[in-house]
Amino acid sequence: MTMAIAGLMLVTGRAADIDHGQGLFNEHCSACHTIIASVRDKSGPNLNGLFGRRAGTENYSAGYSDEMAASGVTWEVATLQAFLNSPALMIRGTKMVFRGLPDFEARLDLACYLERTTGEGDAPPNDLCVEETRD
Repeated sequence: MTMAIAGLMLVTGRAADIDHGQGLFNEHCSACHTIIASVRDKSGPNLNGLFGRRAGTENYSAGYSDEMAASGVTWEVATLQAFLNSPALMIRGTKMVFRGLPDFEARLDLACYLERTTGEGDAPPNDLCVEETRD
């Protein structure tokens, strides 16, 4: 086990639960976002290839807010977790109306689910997204 994974286990007491992350995506995100490359945008941008991408740079039919485009944020597990905690606080002026997901472990599960399922982005896989194994 690497030091990063061991540190995560110390902080959260468990590894990421990808299935829980999928449930959270379906509950909170799928009405506005898709992760399927060939599907057009919904009211929010398509998240396929999200990781390693700079915020507000992907082609999006409704367009990003000026603040999102100028944020300089690169999407990775840590930045996505911060954004999902409170989108409006992290990037003031974002068009995303989601109030936030305050639970750290839930955000980790969701971010790791997205990392695993949004296709090949520019970022390497994150060691923090070790899937919890069930016996």
